[in-house]
Amino acid sequence: MNSTEITKKFIEENNQFIFKGDKFNTFVEECKTGYVNRGIPNSVGCVKKIKTNSSLTYANATVYDTCYTFDEQGLRYTPFNLGKDRPKLSAFFGDSQAIGEGVKDNETLPYYFYLFNTDFLSYNYAHFGHGIDNMLGWINSVEFIKRFENREGEVFFIYRDDAIRKANNLPESVTADLFNADHYENTANKLLKCKEKLKNISNNLNLTVVIIPLSFSSDEISNILHEKKINFVNFFTLDLEFYTDIKSRFLDGAHTEFSNQILARLLSKYYKVGFNPKLPNTTEKIENYNQLIQKVKLEAFFMPYMVDFPLDDAGVIISKIKKHYAGVTNDSELIEIAKYSHSTKLELIKKLKQNKVLPDEIFNLYINNSLNITETTLKTSPDYNSLPFNYRERFEFLFNLYL
Repeated sequence: MNSTEITKKFIEENNQFIFKGDKFNTFVEECKTGYVNRGIPNSVGCVKKIKTNSSLTYANATVYDTCYTFDEQGLRYTPFNLGKDRPKLSAFFGDSQAIGEGVKDNETLPYYFYLFNTDFLSYNYAHFGHGIDNMLGWINSVEFIKRFENREGEVFFIYRDDAIRKANNLPESVTADLFNADHYENTANKLLKCKEKLKNISNNLNLTVVIIPLSFSSDEISNILHEKKINFVNFFTLDLEFYTDIKSRFLDGAHTEFSNQILARLLSKYYKVGFNPKLPNTTEKIENYNQLIQKVKLEAFFMPYMVDFPLDDAGVIISKIKKHYAGVTNDSELIEIAKYSHSTKLELIKKLKQNKVLPDEIFNLYINNSLNITETTLKTSPDYNSLPFNYRERFEFLFNLYL
């Protein structure tokens, strides 16, 4: 069985959920307009999401238990003092990650961007299952034009691999390693159309695509966004689990309040100038099976700092690596190699914390700009220096990038 098949099987058997609480049709409505669906204006929906008893991991566990509030336009409510206007506006588009599935109204990415940027009001136009076509539908709406016409502001599209699937009407089973050049071109052209429409509404409205971590199509989409002069920030290399003390994701993979705070901080820092770091050791050729194994080990080591080995992510990574080397049909061995390599990273971080090279808790220090780790301390650690050179080279690159 190849890695793509292993990934699909794991997702099908593990991502099984039931919902309790308010029915979705009591707070979500279908629309005849271009944005397809939105919240029912002035409604509240409270939902508890639970893994089924047949899920492969965490059977019967609660994923989240939260409430969604929608305003008079059917947007996810972003709490702020309506009596105090701000000179700039921001609009967030995307799917469940952007609307804030599982988190409270004051724990979403748009809310934290508003909190960290005192000259902005934030509006959350994202919705469950939305993509670029839905963003264009909203941008063409009378409500959006009225709010943003001749205003200064930023429009953010929160990008992950699902954006490619939705833009090209691909089924969920098509993973990022199966996207082709036409898929990327079509997606980028739709984003370009949104950018042009925004400039017609206001010359001071800018579009930025936010590529979130674990978007495995990040390299390909960032290349074409650069070609088409669409501003973007690429956070694929950001290990949210590390910076949130392993609290970045719910059991269904959605971002938590902690992830949203980290992303909002970095977005506030980089949205004006763009952000697209290029990892070292990503271009070497794979000419034999041993080099393939070494590449799998490296990429698995730098997967997010998760206690549970992310089999679905590893499967996509291996499938993408294999495109550069033919002849492997059974990926079970590569999966086990990736699993072991990932566990060595967990052990390294554990030792670095035990030896006070890293603090026991990182999130609060990081979010308050008080995380104080010197590169010298890191480089003098025996545990760290036991890593191969190319691992240390990448580790230091990421260390300097986000610290």
